[in-house]
Parts: sequence; structure tokens; C-alpha cells
Amino acid sequence: MDERTPINTSDFLEERIKTRPRNRRRIMRRALEVAVLAVLFGLIACVTMVFVSPILEEKLFPTPTPTNQVKFPEESAPYIKEEVRPEDMLLVDEEPKPSIVIEEPDTETLLRDMIYLLKQNAENCKRWLAQVDGVSSSVSWLESTNTSSNSAMGAIVADNGTELLVLVERDCLLNADKIKVTFVDSMVADGYVKGEDADAGLAVVAVSKELLSEETLEQCKVVEMTSSNNKALVGSTVMAIGNPNGVNGSVMYGFITANGVEVNSWDANYRLITTDMYGVSNPNGFLVNLQGQLLGVLYQNNNSAQDSNLITALGISELKKRVERMSNAEAVAVFGVKGTEVTEQAHGEHGIPYGAYVLGVKLESPAMRAGIQAGDIIIKVGDKDISSMTSLSYHLQQLNVGESIELVIMRQSQGTYKESSLNIVLENQN
Repeated sequence: MDERTPINTSDFLEERIKTRPRNRRRIMRRALEVAVLAVLFGLIACVTMVFVSPILEEKLFPTPTPTNQVKFPEESAPYIKEEVRPEDMLLVDEEPKPSIVIEEPDTETLLRDMIYLLKQNAENCKRWLAQVDGVSSSVSWLESTNTSSNSAMGAIVADNGTELLVLVERDCLLNADKIKVTFVDSMVADGYVKGEDADAGLAVVAVSKELLSEETLEQCKVVEMTSSNNKALVGSTVMAIGNPNGVNGSVMYGFITANGVEVNSWDANYRLITTDMYGVSNPNGFLVNLQGQLLGVLYQNNNSAQDSNLITALGISELKKRVERMSNAEAVAVFGVKGTEVTEQAHGEHGIPYGAYVLGVKLESPAMRAGIQAGDIIIKVGDKDISSMTSLSYHLQQLNVGESIELVIMRQSQGTYKESSLNIVLENQN
């Protein structure tokens, strides 16, 4: 039997894997494709986030919107005159009434009761007072952070359902990084500027009611405004509250000595209320009557050198519409003139027509661009007749930014006044 040698199968089944040669061009092309796709994906993601993020943020964290529009009651006329009716001057014969003897309390009791009532009124007014601090930070050359604040006393003028709105002097908020508002119970909350009026020097700061406790909201109240355009106010007892003497929360009592001096400002004339009280030269705060009603905002810029510490206030009646616009975050419309009244003497002796006499025109204002000049008399705005600067201011405050109006003016030419019409578009103050 033949012996055969066994066959080793591994000799012809051996497998060899050959490495595929690298194609650098193909690798570079693939890498470039991946890079382009990554850039496109990033751009698409950025664009998507720009448009979708605000929507998602509003859905997840909705911004509370005021439920009520702030609206102050309008007065019947720009100026209220106290008149005596003829029938009130007639003597009426009345039957004599039996006299009733009433025992009057002693002087000490009367004085004590009066002081108690005045103190109670001041405590009640502090419920609508709030301290507003404009806090600003800066870094020194030593890289240390310095913090400073400007403080002023404000008044809660409205509650729009989601916010308490505080009227305050604008100067304390200039260059502020943060705004802190301290209420009657010493609770402090962050605020922000709802609206401001540079010409009036005022601003309205809003504080979300969600930041305040129930106890704070119960203790706070909205101030009640009253008419300041009443000449019968002269001789009335009033209170200056806020910071009339350099201390926040301070109170002073006195009498109104005059009410009617004009303070000329851009597009408005304010009525100045003068008192017999003396405080610091730069007071801030408010003037109120003995019912706690707001009569005016303490004024800093009118006192002469000899009366630099005399307490005066701008009447709230002329400021009310501006405060309303700021409270609703509405833009303040600018016309751009300072003016005054045409007196009977000027009308009779010089033939100057009645209207708003233009004293000056603001640079780069709508009035200047329309050609208004000092010495012009504005007699009509739209279909409204203008008899004085007070009525011009009243009607301008009813107009909105961007609104186009037609003015009728009287301008002196060759010794006589001639009528002409001008079209003006009101602009945003800011």
C-alpha cells in the first residue's frame, strides 16, 4: 500500500489584505465638505435662535403688560377763574334765628388737636411717598469699583395693574446703572424708567408689583391730584413734603403767598406757586393741601439770589398731561417755542393780536424748520383758536409725535400784522 504525503491546505488558502493607497485629494475634498456643512449648520442654527428665542422666551417667561391705561381726570379749562355770581351779592332778608351759645374749647386744646391732625395728615401722605435712588458704578485706575447714588423723593401717581408708577425728578436718574425704590415700610425694589420729560425735568419710574409684598402693597397708596389753577388758593395752609430742607422724608408747613407767576419753558408755561416757607436751595418733593392732595412739584430754578431758599412749586395742573404720557410710556411731542401772553395793554397800545407771543425758538426744532420766528403770534392750531400761551400748551399736549398740524400765525410786516399758515410735524423729544 502506497503511503502518500498529506496535503497542507494552508499553502493555497493563505489570504493577504493589501492596503488601499490613500487619495489625498479625495480626503481634502471630504474634509472641505464637512467644514462647509458645519458652517451652514451653524448659520442656520443662529438664524433660527434669533427668531425663535424671543418667541420661546415670551411663551415661557411672558412679560406682564399693564392691565389699565393711566388716565388722569381732565380739568374743565386751562385756567379756572373764581367768579362771584350776581345773585350771591344780593342781601337776603332772613328772620333772626335764636342764638345758640356754644362753649368753645380752650386755646391749648385747639392747638393740640390741630397739631395732631397735621401730623396725621403727614403720616397719611408718606404712604404715597417713595425714595428713588439712581445707583451708578465706576472702576478706578486701581481697578476697584466705586458706587455712588443720587437720591430724590417721588410720589406714587398711578397703579396700572402690574406696576406702581412713581413721579420723581429726572436728575437723580442721570447716568444711573440701577434704580432702587424704597417704599413707606422700608421695602426696597428695583425700578426702571417708564418715561421721562427733559424739558419738565421729570421722570416716571415703574416698579413691578410682583417684586412687592402684600403688606407693602396694602400700605402704599396712589396720591390724589387736585387743581392748582385756582387763585383762591392764595392764603391757604399747605405742606411741603419729601425733601424741602435737605432731609428725605421731611415735612414743612406754611401758607401760599402767590399763585399765578409764569415760568416759561419749551412748549409750556407753568404756574408757579409761592409759599412763605424756607428750605434748602435745591429742594425736591411736593406741595400738598391739608387734605393730602397734590398741588405741585417743588421747583429749584426760579428763586432769585435774595430768595434762594424760598419754597416754590410748579402747579400740577400744567404738568398732569405730561405725567400721564410718561406713565403710559408715550413719547413726548416737541414743537419748540417759548412764549407768553399778550396783555391788554400790549394789545391796545401796540396793536399786537391776542394769541401766544413767541419769545424764542429752539434750535433744530420743528418750529425752527417750519420758519417760526421770535415775535410771531400763534393764533390757531388746527381748528383750535389760540388766545394765549396757556391755551397753546394745552392743545399741544393733546397731539402725538409724528402728527402733522397746520398753524396760523400773525407776523409783523411794514408796521402791520399779516396772517400766514405753516405746516409742522411734531417730533420726539428724545
